[in-house]
Amino acid sequence: MRVVVAYGLAVLTFVAPVAQADYESGVVAAANHDYTKALAEWRPLADQGNALAQNKLGKLYALGEGVTQDYSEALKWFNRAANQGNADAQFNLAQLYALGKGVPQDYREALKWFRSSADQGNARAQRSLGDMYLLGKGVSQDDPEAAKWFRQAAGQGDAVSQRQLGLMCALGRGVPRSDTEAIKWLKLSAEQGDVTAQKYLPLMPIYKGAADAVDKQFESKPPPDASTPTMAIAMMKATLRSADYLRDQCIQRLPSLQPEIDLNLTTWKNTEAHAINQAETQWSSLAVGHPEFESSLKIAVISVDAGLSIASISNASLGAELFCRKYFADLQSGVWRTRTPMVYAFLDKMS
Repeated sequence: MRVVVAYGLAVLTFVAPVAQADYESGVVAAANHDYTKALAEWRPLADQGNALAQNKLGKLYALGEGVTQDYSEALKWFNRAANQGNADAQFNLAQLYALGKGVPQDYREALKWFRSSADQGNARAQRSLGDMYLLGKGVSQDDPEAAKWFRQAAGQGDAVSQRQLGLMCALGRGVPRSDTEAIKWLKLSAEQGDVTAQKYLPLMPIYKGAADAVDKQFESKPPPDASTPTMAIAMMKATLRSADYLRDQCIQRLPSLQPEIDLNLTTWKNTEAHAINQAETQWSSLAVGHPEFESSLKIAVISVDAGLSIASISNASLGAELFCRKYFADLQSGVWRTRTPMVYAFLDKMS
């Protein structure tokens, strides 16, 4: 109950204790699955402008608890509470926009409300912001920004954010690559029961050993680099053909890797857009009348396919996963610029 008291020239407004008692009675009723009683306690308060009750009422409509599920009605109550600064309501409102429930899907509007909630310390909103930056929904894809928000939520104990941050540390995405940090965050997540973290945690030493072995091999036997612009075009075209082929093969064997592979591949293509476009443009005229060029692409694909097959021999699942994750993580990280610098140097100069 909202009470207004005149005192001299001042007008004092405060929420009477009975209103808080009614709200808490609704909380207890909802916990006991007595949604009819919860609704009866919260609706009068919501009508009076109580943001806490408005948010709770919105959740009842969103979940269809005690009422017929109605996302439009949920949107109305979340919106009222969100505009009063209620962080939970802002998060719930953002979810409706992100999922297109009761309103056309709108990632930009979702981002706005997730950010308002996250700035108030809501861990779920911080995690959602991390997801949006990681996937480029409503905003340009940005690994460092994603890692920043995951770190804030992880610091509050959010298990999913701890896992995401751990994987980003393992891959060096948005943060310096660190197995120590990766293991720390994955362990914290796994201890809370996160199944994905529990899966990857014991594999970390294996991933590290395999990754180190591949890197040492490249250091001891550097791959051939381009000596002419024509060779640079052919090598980049071969990389593109091999990456697209390997993507399909990896996803066919390990469907769960698709989000990670697609994100890494897309990031690399966006980052190296100029070099890739030059190779694609120049290849069209270069390959005319030169069937041997097309043959070289087939050889590149066969080589990559052989690498995947060899990696799969000892352990079909683990070996293939190691190979696929390492290949696309290296593309995304930009390591191939250091392994074949002349390929990129020639292509960067083309216009």
